[in-house]
Amino acid sequence: RPDGAGLVGVAYGATLMPIAALDARGRGSDARVAGTIDLAVRERAHVLNLSLGAPTPMAAAEAALRRAVAAGTVVALAAGNDGGAHPHWPARFA
Repeated sequence: RPDGAGLVGVAYGATLMPIAALDARGRGSDARVAGTIDLAVRERAHVLNLSLGAPTPMAAAEAALRRAVAAGTVVALAAGNDGGAHPHWPARFA
């Protein structure tokens, strides 16, 4: 909807579904990350933004990502924020 001042966002009718895969310290298990991905797919999320990074692959989360893509969900993956030359998981998985 317009904000009353004549401005409107590109997807003003979009609905956001915030789901925390990580705890307050930025940590989460493979099972928890996989569970949040599966929850988003069950709730029919069209786009999934996975803004996290891990130094090693997470097998259950990778399987959940495959299920998400198979269900038609668009998945955006973070590459890591440490300025390194190589992307972290999950971007490395892509």
